[in-house]
Parts: sequence; structure tokens; C-alpha cells
Amino acid sequence: MRISKIAAAGAMTAALALAGCSSDDNTDSVDTTPVETATDEAATDEGAEQTTEPAEENTQDGADDAASTGKDRDLSTDPLPISAEDAMSRAADEAGGGIVYKLKVDWSDHYDTWKWEAEVLNEGQEIEIELDGFTGDILDKDVDSTDDQEKAIDLDTMSPEDAMAKALDQTDGRVSSWKLQWDDGLMVYEVEITDANGDETEYNVDTASGNVTLDD
Repeated sequence: MRISKIAAAGAMTAALALAGCSSDDNTDSVDTTPVETATDEAATDEGAEQTTEPAEENTQDGADDAASTGKDRDLSTDPLPISAEDAMSRAADEAGGGIVYKLKVDWSDHYDTWKWEAEVLNEGQEIEIELDGFTGDILDKDVDSTDDQEKAIDLDTMSPEDAMAKALDQTDGRVSSWKLQWDDGLMVYEVEITDANGDETEYNVDTASGNVTLDD
């Protein structure tokens, strides 16, 4: 009877040992390769989309900059970096003094930029100076002798902004050019407005009275 119990105990021990080996074998054969889940894929796609967004914004910013510096600029809402006052001062310095009696701003196809044109009278010389509207650099200078007498223009009687606003009250469009000069004893702005069809209309704005008339 004692021998039977010992034999039974030995058989049970052997069975447990075999079960343990089988368990070890199963553990060794388990594939531990990470499984990509739907959540991981979604996170990857989201990251890719976020990566491309800054590029799209930069492209849009570049387009806005190009429009701002191009010939379609609206001077009434987007003035040039070189102001009218600065352009007059630079022109007078370049001429060696004198008075500025005419000032104009418009787009130049020749220079492919916006430019200022200032005419200065200094000691019997009429000096026409063209300046880059973004840098203030001198683009061209022409000097002629003259016996003419001119009167200095000033921006205090009426600012360019006020003149453009008065002209835009007459019609819709963008201000594509303006000029300030003396005409028949009156200091007058000539404001050019370009509509959506590309048609141009000029208005004269009297700086003293504020009257606006259509340029013939």
C-alpha cells in the first residue's frame, strides 16, 4: 500500500513537470511585435496634416506680400513705406536744397516698383528726381536750367489721405496714383482711381476748398 502511494506521487510530479515545460514553450512562441491600432493610425494622419498646415499658411502669406508690392496696390489703404513727407525731404536733399513744387506717386513698369517723382526748384535749376517707394533709393535724376518761378507745395493744407478719401467718395475702386501740384493758382491733388474693370478716372481735389471735380 505504501509503494502505491509513492508511485502515485511520482506520477503526479512528472505530470506537473511536463505541464511546466509546455507552458514555457508557449511563452517562447508568443509574437511580441507591436500591433498598430486604429488610434495610432489616426494620430499619425493627424500629425501629417498638422505638418502641412504651416506650409499652406506660408504660401498664403507669400501671395499677400506679392499683391501688396505689385501694381494692384491700393494707396488709400496700403501706403508705401517711404511716405510723402520722406520723399519730399529726400528729394530736396538730393537737389542740394530748394523747394519741392510737384510730387507724384505711381507704379513704374520700367523699374517694376512703386516710385515717387519730385520736382525741385533750386537756384535756377529744375531738378526732377525719382525715388524707390520702398527703399527711398534714387532711381533717376534730371537737371535742367529754368527761369520759371514756382511755389512750394505743402502737405499740411490737406493730407494725401484726405484727398484720396474725397476722391473715393465719388466712385468705387482703388487709388492707383496721385499727384500734388499748383494749377492756375490753386494747389490741387490729382487722384487716379482704377475700378474693378481696370478703367481709370481722375479727380481734382482743391486743397483750399475741398471741392472735387472730374478731370477732363
